[in-house]
Amino acid sequence: MRIPAFLLAVILLISFFSCNKGDSDANLIAEAGPDTTAQIGDTVSLDATSSFGRDYDLIWNITSQPAGDTVLFAETDSAFFIPSLNGTYSLKLRISKGNEWDEDFMTVIVAGAFPLHGTISNDTILGRVNTGDEADYVVTSDLTIAATLDIIPGVIIEFLDGTGLIISETGQMEIENITFRTAANKWKGIHLKGPRTVMVNCLIQDGGSASYTAEVTENANILLSGSAVASFSGNTFESSGGFGMVVKDNAVFRPDIVSATPALSNNKFISNLSGPMLIPAGVLSRLTSPDLSAETENTYVVIYESTYASGEASEAVMSDFGLPYKLTGLVRFNKSLTVLPGSEVYFTRTAGMIVTGNFNIIGSSFNQVVIDGLTGSSGAWNGIYVKSGNTLITYASILNAGYRALDGLTDAAALTVEGTITMQNSEVSGSSGMGIYLKDNAYIQYADNFSGNTLQNNATSAIRLGFDDVHKVLQNNTISTYSSSAPAIEVRDGRNDNLETWTNLDAEIDYLIIEDVTLLTTKSMSIESGSNLRFASGALFSILGSLDASGVTFSGAEQTAGYWEGISISSDNQVTINNCIIRDGGGSATDKANLVIQPSAVSVSLSNSSIINSAGYGVLIKAGASGFSINEPASNNTLEGETGGYFDEN
Repeated sequence: MRIPAFLLAVILLISFFSCNKGDSDANLIAEAGPDTTAQIGDTVSLDATSSFGRDYDLIWNITSQPAGDTVLFAETDSAFFIPSLNGTYSLKLRISKGNEWDEDFMTVIVAGAFPLHGTISNDTILGRVNTGDEADYVVTSDLTIAATLDIIPGVIIEFLDGTGLIISETGQMEIENITFRTAANKWKGIHLKGPRTVMVNCLIQDGGSASYTAEVTENANILLSGSAVASFSGNTFESSGGFGMVVKDNAVFRPDIVSATPALSNNKFISNLSGPMLIPAGVLSRLTSPDLSAETENTYVVIYESTYASGEASEAVMSDFGLPYKLTGLVRFNKSLTVLPGSEVYFTRTAGMIVTGNFNIIGSSFNQVVIDGLTGSSGAWNGIYVKSGNTLITYASILNAGYRALDGLTDAAALTVEGTITMQNSEVSGSSGMGIYLKDNAYIQYADNFSGNTLQNNATSAIRLGFDDVHKVLQNNTISTYSSSAPAIEVRDGRNDNLETWTNLDAEIDYLIIEDVTLLTTKSMSIESGSNLRFASGALFSILGSLDASGVTFSGAEQTAGYWEGISISSDNQVTINNCIIRDGGGSATDKANLVIQPSAVSVSLSNSSIINSAGYGVLIKAGASGFSINEPASNNTLEGETGGYFDEN
C-alpha cells in the first residue's frame, strides 16, 4: 500500500523528536552552554550543570575539529579539552537515563597564537597553527631551547615586550623562512649559544630591546656568544633597537655541511638603530655580499678589539659594502690584509691596527680608500703598524692618526712599515706623530714606487726613513712640514744603497738626522743649495764616499755647541763643501770638532764656508791627513770653536 507523502513526513518528524528526547523528553533536557572562544593551549572546561533532569549519565564528544584533540574526563562534570590548532570545534553533550536521552551542541572557535615560555628540553617541531599573516606562536616570557628545535617553514613567532629566544649550549635549530617579530613594541632578540644553528631566508625584526651581555651597547636582533656555531644565508635583520647582529667570545660562522648553507652570505640589514653588526675581525673571512643599502644612515660595520687569526683559511679583506667600518680597539691581523676600492675605515681614539703580513690598500682614481679617525682631527686614532710584511698603497688617504705609539713601537706614526713600501697617489696627513715611519730594514725599492703622494701637516715629521731612501721620495711627491720646528724628513741609518741628490724642500728643517749615518765608500751624494740638515743629539755624519754640497747648512737640532758630533771625512773620493754652514758639533768624547779630516781622506775641498759654534775645534786635521788648504785665506772659510778654529795634529 502506498503511504501519502504528507503522512510520511509526519511519521519522520515524530521519529526525529523521539530520537532527540527519548520516550519522555520533558524529564531530560541537555544544556551544553553558550558558544565560546579560546586560544591554542587553553583549557576549555565543558559545563553540563544547566541541563535538566536527575541522576542522568552524560558524555561529551567533539564532532568536528581542525585537529585530532579529545575530551578528557568526558563522562564527568570535570570534562575539558585543550585545543591544539586554530579553527572551529563542534562539541556534543548527550545526557541519558534509561531509555530517555537528550543532546545539545556548542561551538568553540579557537584563534590566536600558541603561547610559549620556559624551557623546551625535548626535540620539538613547531608547525603552523594559523593562516595568513597571523602569528602562530607568542613567547610570553624568555623561551630557552635545550634540545633540537625544528620549525616548519612559514611559521610566525611573536614576542611580548622584553622577552627573547635562547638557544642554549645543548640546543640546536635549523630553520628556513621563519618570521620572528614583536607582538607590540620591542623584544630582546635571539641569543645563540649552541653548537649548530642554521638560518635561511628568515626575518628577525624589532628585537634589541635589551642586551644579553653585560654591555648595554650590545643590544641586537641576534647575538652569538660562547662557543656558538652558526650558518646564516639570505636572512633579514630589521629595525633592531641596537645592532642587527652581534658576535662575541668564541662564536663563529661556519658553512653547515648538512644543509649546505654558507657561513654568512647574502644577509640584509635594514634600519637597525646602531647599525648592521658588531663583530670581531675574524668574521671578515666569512662575510659575503651583505646588503646594507637600507641600513640606518651614519652607522658602521663595527669591529671591536680582536685578532684575525693566522689559522684562517683565507687572507683578510675589507670590502666596500656601502657603509664604513669602525674599529673600536686594537685590531690585529695575523694574516695579510687587503682593503678594496671605496672602503672607508674609521677608528676611535685608542684604536689602531697591527698587520703581521702584507698590507694592501687598492684604491682607484674614482673609488679611493679613506682611513681616518672618527673625530676627523689630528691625533684622532693610533695608526697602522705593518710587521713582517710588505705594504702596497694606491689612491688612499690615511688621516689624523698618531695619538699614541702602537704595541712594539716607541714612536707614534700614522703608518709604520717594516718591509718594503710601494705608495702611489695617496695622502698621509694630520698625524700627531710621524706621517710614515719606515722602521729598521724597511725601504723603498725604487723611486717610481713612491710617487704622486702628499705628506703634510704631520706633527713630528712627514716621513722617517733610511739614509739611502731619502732621494726616492723627493721627486713627484708633495712633502711639507707641520710647523717651523718640525722637520720635513727624519733620517735614520739605512741600507747599502745609492743616495743621489737631496733637494731643498723649502722648510726650515728639511732633514733631521736622528742617528749616526754613513755615506759608504762606493756611494755618492749631492745636496741641493738651500737645504737645511739638522742632527739629533750625539749624531755623527761619516763620509767614506763622494759628497757634493753647496749652499747647505749642517747644524744641531738645537743650536748648542757640542749638540752633535759633527762630520768625519775618511773618503778616497772627492768631497766638495762650498758656501756651507757647519755648526753646533764637537760633541765627541775624543775628536771634538765640527769637521774632522781623517788620514784616509784623499780629496777635500772646503771653501767659502762657516765652521762655527763647535764645542771643540772648527776643523780638526788628524795626524797623517792633509790640511787641503782649509785654513788658507784663499779658501775664504770662517773657522771657530771653543778650543780654536783650526787644529792640525801634524
